[in-house]
Amino acid sequence: MRATVVLLLLAAHAAAGEPPEIALARAKQSYARGEFPQVVRALEPLLYPAVQVNADDELVAHKLLGLCYFFQNDLARAEREFTTLLQLNGEFALDPAFDPPPAIALLDAIRVRNRAQLEEIARQKQRDQEEHARVEEARRRAEEERIRRSQKPVIVERELHRLAIAFVPFGAGQVQNHQTTKAWLLGASQLALALSSLGLWSYLEIKYQNGQRPVPASESRTANAVSTAAIVTGALFWVDVAAGIVDALFHFRRTVTLTPSMLEGGSGLVLTGAF
Repeated sequence: MRATVVLLLLAAHAAAGEPPEIALARAKQSYARGEFPQVVRALEPLLYPAVQVNADDELVAHKLLGLCYFFQNDLARAEREFTTLLQLNGEFALDPAFDPPPAIALLDAIRVRNRAQLEEIARQKQRDQEEHARVEEARRRAEEERIRRSQKPVIVERELHRLAIAFVPFGAGQVQNHQTTKAWLLGASQLALALSSLGLWSYLEIKYQNGQRPVPASESRTANAVSTAAIVTGALFWVDVAAGIVDALFHFRRTVTLTPSMLEGGSGLVLTGAF
């Protein structure tokens, strides 16, 4: 007798240290073999004083424990477990194919006797679920708003470009294509060449009175050099203008979409277009 008690204590101690899932699986095996006391010893620590299993396993544990109490004629504890089952799930029912009819009848009697209480519990669960859903929705909206506020605004604009502007000198086509640096370079070089050519021609016109005053032999070489320089600078001006037009046409887009690029440490423009 003493040896049996020691073995039972050792078994209980070993069971107390095993994972809840293992203990529940062992209880199912014991129930299948009709070893109801072993089932009770395995399941009681999983449910009392605190539940150690998930919601689905909790239902299974209360069911097995209630049936074991029923088979051992401990109807008070069986009713306790069946009542807890119905409080957890008001629609719970035993299986007529596997569970004894008297146990099914006991569960149905408990359901009828506690109908009002069970309905109130179901309503309270519904209210709790709705409140939880509202809280989660508010939390989700608050998180979306926080993320939205933390992000930079995305502004999208569309520009309609004109082909005629590409033929305007002094970098007008480059300005339209958002090539600011290139526009400044072309504008400055073309302005310098134009002013140089006009200045040289003006010098000759003023000095020699629009060709009415003959060029002295001593000044012919200088006059020819100034005239050549005026022609060269004028030609370079038109070459520069032509290059600017070709460049503006090459990069021309009929419509351009501008959006701020989310670049680390700053922002820029992402240009996409179509002819």
